[in-house]
Amino acid sequence: MNRWKLHIAAVLLVLVGALLMPGAVYAQEGQNTESIQIEVDAGYQGFYRTSQWFPIAVDVSNTGPDVRGVLEWRYRVNDDELVFRQEIDLPRGARKRLMLYGLSNNFARVGDLRLLVDEQVLFQEQVSLSPLEAELYVIGVLSTDPTLLNSLEAMQLENTSGAQVVHLNPEHMPEQSTALQGLNAIFVHDITTADLTAAQQAALEMWVRTGGVLVVGGGSSAEQTVPGLADLLPVEVGDLQANVTLAPLGEVLPAIPAPPINEIATTVNSVNLRAGARTLIEPGLLTAWSYGSGQVYFAAFDLSILRAWPDEPFLWEQVLVINTPLAPAATLRWQGNNMLSNVLQLPELGLPPFGILLLYIVGYIMLIGPINFLVLRRRGRSELAWITIPVLVLVFVLGTYSVGVLIRGVRAQTFQLSIVQGFEGVEHGYATSFVGVFSPRREIYDLGFPEMTLVSTWRFDTRGNDVALLWTDSNTRINDVLVDVSGIRSFAAERAVPLDVQLESNVQQQGDRVQGTVSNRGDIPLQDAFIVYNNTVQPIGDLPPGATADVLIERALLNFPQGVQASTDGVFNRQQLLDSLFFNDGFGMSQGPFPVDPVRGSLNQRAVYLLGWTEQPVTPMTLDGSNTNLDSLSLYIVQLDSNSQ
Repeated sequence: MNRWKLHIAAVLLVLVGALLMPGAVYAQEGQNTESIQIEVDAGYQGFYRTSQWFPIAVDVSNTGPDVRGVLEWRYRVNDDELVFRQEIDLPRGARKRLMLYGLSNNFARVGDLRLLVDEQVLFQEQVSLSPLEAELYVIGVLSTDPTLLNSLEAMQLENTSGAQVVHLNPEHMPEQSTALQGLNAIFVHDITTADLTAAQQAALEMWVRTGGVLVVGGGSSAEQTVPGLADLLPVEVGDLQANVTLAPLGEVLPAIPAPPINEIATTVNSVNLRAGARTLIEPGLLTAWSYGSGQVYFAAFDLSILRAWPDEPFLWEQVLVINTPLAPAATLRWQGNNMLSNVLQLPELGLPPFGILLLYIVGYIMLIGPINFLVLRRRGRSELAWITIPVLVLVFVLGTYSVGVLIRGVRAQTFQLSIVQGFEGVEHGYATSFVGVFSPRREIYDLGFPEMTLVSTWRFDTRGNDVALLWTDSNTRINDVLVDVSGIRSFAAERAVPLDVQLESNVQQQGDRVQGTVSNRGDIPLQDAFIVYNNTVQPIGDLPPGATADVLIERALLNFPQGVQASTDGVFNRQQLLDSLFFNDGFGMSQGPFPVDPVRGSLNQRAVYLLGWTEQPVTPMTLDGSNTNLDSLSLYIVQLDSNSQ
């Protein structure tokens, strides 16, 4: 009887414990897949560029018990691709929109979005993807009209294999400019740009500054398109004017049969040019200006008015340009190269000199063999060889191990090589940080980065990736990173950053000549700074805070980057970095996952840049939850404001 009482008591305890468990656990047990609804919009209408980040917009609703888990994006076929995760908290009745980001290096055509709770799959959806050719000119269209500008796929821009038009959902626009790099141009028509979030507007602006092409339509839709983008436009947009002929649009086309554009009259905006802007088609029908490394166009007419004009694609073919972006991480992923392997000069990674190895081997052989034998024979104790030989071997082994420990150290080392693109007078820049973790022994580490940092990984060797990138509300993490003995795991971290280097210039351009001054108005000293214009270098030396330097380039010497003669000593080979970025056989001018203008290059030859070095890290990083001392080097590339004469 007592035994049965004990059994009953145990059962009651289990039931009481189950009732007292936290609600989230109970919800996970009682959850059914019908209570979770998920809609996925991956890439640009399902398209994406290989090796470049793309947005994954996810709308999630929950009508069941509370859920706390992670959304996961992975690829079904390619096991060596990185896995992307985002923490999510879904109370009962919640509806949320989350933005994940993904990339694929292997032309993946199928992705899986999963909702995981305690590593158990609660929801899964297969998503079809279409990788784009690298040479395609990709045009994103922000419009309520799903067929607007589809005719532009007939364009044949030089140095491209064609054009691809993709229609974008303004609500799903990414808040990271990196996720827009797969687009060459974006057209904006009849959407309320003021409804874009501040983060979406900032991402769009950074995308333009770093090489994007933005075309904003006016006319009857100007009240919607202009307000959220007014600061980017080359003009101040005025009132509407009725019955304006669009005949001048046909005049920019090559000699072809007269198009029927002469018969079209419509409502257009009056415009006032801003300083530095230019009129492409009079009277103010199409205006443009350079915005950082990109271009912004304003069409004073409604973009849909040209739908019936058969020469619509040929008009934009004459107008649009190809900008080769400076996108080191994407290009390296595309090429399968690693920046740290090119630039890092870590003594621990090198082999000892051949002479030392030879001396060590000869000494070992001599001591174990002849010297040991002669000493024992002289003492008449040859029978002790069976003791002395193992002892000598052990001494050499311990000595070798000790030397190895002294060379490699006993703690992990972290390295950060950053490339920061900035613009004079702008508070934020765009940073690509190559981060390496060196371990003296086989060890697993957890890495932390700032919130929503886009981190990709590769190794010096060819083994596949086996880690997951996790975005949380407070940081970005990559856990369980395995580093082999004397090995390095390397990562690329991409994000917008506050621009600590603030410059002020007064520079005049006249043909191949550029002259003026540049001052450091920030708090960060620049080492070994130099000016670049028209592929020509002018060294100006160190530029501490408050200092001013003269700028003078009188003729094109075409000596960039080899003429910089940067330092090749230290942990990072500075000259090798410049050669890798900008030399003809480096990735600055070579094929990447986007169309390339072989003349313009990744630095605009008609723009003036200041480049300089600092040894301060740009991207904060933790190792196993603690701040780590970084060996760091940062290259700042700042485009100066200049006036042409």
